[in-house]
Amino acid sequence: MLGIRPLGYTPVLWGIAVGIRRVIVPLVGITVPTLLLCLGLAEVAFRTLVPASEVPYIMYDPQARLLRFDPQAKKEGTFTVGKAARHRSHWRVNDDGWISEIDYRPLRRSDRPLVAIIGDSFIEALQVDVDQSVSSVLRRRLAGEADVLSMGVSGAPLSQYLHLVRYAVQEYDPDAIVVNVVQNDLSESLRSVDSKKGTLQLEVEGDRVRELPILPYRPSARARLLRRSALVRYLWINAKIQTIGRRWRRAKPPVYAGNVVVSRVSKYRSQCEAATPYLMREMRQAAGDRILIVAMNAMRDDVYGTQTGDSLIAWIPPLVLCSAEDAGATTLDLDPVFRELFRDGARYTLTYDGHWSPAGHRAAAAAFETTLRSAGFPHPPVRSVRSTVDPPPDGGGH
Repeated sequence: MLGIRPLGYTPVLWGIAVGIRRVIVPLVGITVPTLLLCLGLAEVAFRTLVPASEVPYIMYDPQARLLRFDPQAKKEGTFTVGKAARHRSHWRVNDDGWISEIDYRPLRRSDRPLVAIIGDSFIEALQVDVDQSVSSVLRRRLAGEADVLSMGVSGAPLSQYLHLVRYAVQEYDPDAIVVNVVQNDLSESLRSVDSKKGTLQLEVEGDRVRELPILPYRPSARARLLRRSALVRYLWINAKIQTIGRRWRRAKPPVYAGNVVVSRVSKYRSQCEAATPYLMREMRQAAGDRILIVAMNAMRDDVYGTQTGDSLIAWIPPLVLCSAEDAGATTLDLDPVFRELFRDGARYTLTYDGHWSPAGHRAAAAAFETTLRSAGFPHPPVRSVRSTVDPPPDGGGH
């Protein structure tokens, strides 16, 4: 067909078209197989030599109206950090869809006192091996005296902790509840600041605080498919290619104090000051006669003496702790705990981000135990047997 010149083509143009085709077709025949081979080699490399980070699959439980992990999907994996994937930690999703080294359903039939720890990524603890998390360490410290479970999902705000307290009371009937609060939990409770699906959030107008309907979360089938590729996970999680565009645009990054965007928190400070006491009162009411401990995470710039901006959010810890005390909860300030650890020569955070190191998890677990015992725990459980019927296999939100 190359010899038939279409109408409208001059001899020169037709000669150029024929030449391009003669060059491109063989080139494509070489390039496509080469590209596929390179992609295949990259998949192998990022599964073996430099393992791309693996993260558990999130799901939405429509019955409980909350996010947890899919117990029917990948149950164990390795979380890695950085382009060289030098930091590696092992995680496990249990039968109820939480990151834990133990299953929770047997706890419903236990006659031992039970502690429930609630929080975000600090309690989820993907950054350390599952047996080094604060809940695992506390479980070993209370061995034979009490059981410990934890419910943590990265990105959960303070408002979601209220939802999880209500969920824990209904599902596990714990005798004590520990809620771990970090500085960004306050502003992210406001939907006007950051709309989060599958999460309880608030609307604040003056002194009026209202709980908003939870928006269902529907996982993307395309995203789940792409996550099967080690190359895609490496580029997105380890290499963080999503930040390249900002560097090309030379966009000015937001100013952070710890894990808080300072401008965001400052703008919504009055709403945070109205929402926090409300959430603490609701947590206290939901916990009933159970022990309720509210722990406040330290500001690492204060602990390490770097002072890069934490002073701009110094009002947050007193607001959280005072609101919790006024609501009748026991409080725990982790700042002096981590300061003492640092004075002893150990960092309570990891070197590559602000999450707790194994030493930080051990120190937090020791502080949790001390505070629990001071509050009278362990004591005889609320009920001798919590449940005789297991819940459905999963929440159904795959």
